[in-house]
Amino acid sequence: DEINEGLVLINLTNKEHELVTSRIYNSMNLKTFLKTNVDKLSSLDGNIISFLQMLTTLDRNSLIKIEQPFSYLPYINLNAEFGYFNSKHIFPIGDSLFCGHPKVGNGLGNHLVFINDLVEKIAAAHSGNNVKS
Repeated sequence: DEINEGLVLINLTNKEHELVTSRIYNSMNLKTFLKTNVDKLSSLDGNIISFLQMLTTLDRNSLIKIEQPFSYLPYINLNAEFGYFNSKHIFPIGDSLFCGHPKVGNGLGNHLVFINDLVEKIAAAHSGNNVKS
């Protein structure tokens, strides 16, 4: 009945990303992935392999899936013409433009502290106050 009771994100090297991407086209069962790629698994970091194998021991009903990797490249958009809110320019930062995987979410909560600091520094600079970096 539950979907996504747990979600694990694993950082991959470029080589690992290419390998896994070439082996997964759609969401697939983790046990199937491991069984059909035994010859290629040695190219993955040992900790990743151990973790995936541990997950299969917990997966009694074969419900754990693995999906094709995605690349997440945060960025800042300084194009003031991108949009307005209440007649003020919007400068979307990082996840606010949503360049990540939909299951990860927008992550705005984690960025609010940084956004607040940025706004305070811009406001202080605009009003002529001295701002320490």
